[in-house]
Amino acid sequence: MCAPWVYNEMPKLSTVQVAKLLGVHQPNFQRAIKQGMIPAPPLADVGGIKMRLWSPLLSLIRYRHSQC
Repeated sequence: MCAPWVYNEMPKLSTVQVAKLLGVHQPNFQRAIKQGMIPAPPLADVGGIKMRLWSPLLSLIRYRHSQC
């Protein structure tokens, strides 16, 4: 029997990492988020720092969908 796939075990990426992964300059990516062009995950508190935690696949889907 296969072990069930658990969503929470997926690695999470920062906004900077997602921008690099997509080949987009970070300021342009941040601007698109602020303008509502890219739906972003909510801010999370990570060690006292507020940051967005993206799943790699979801970030690619969101970005490509926003480009349509």
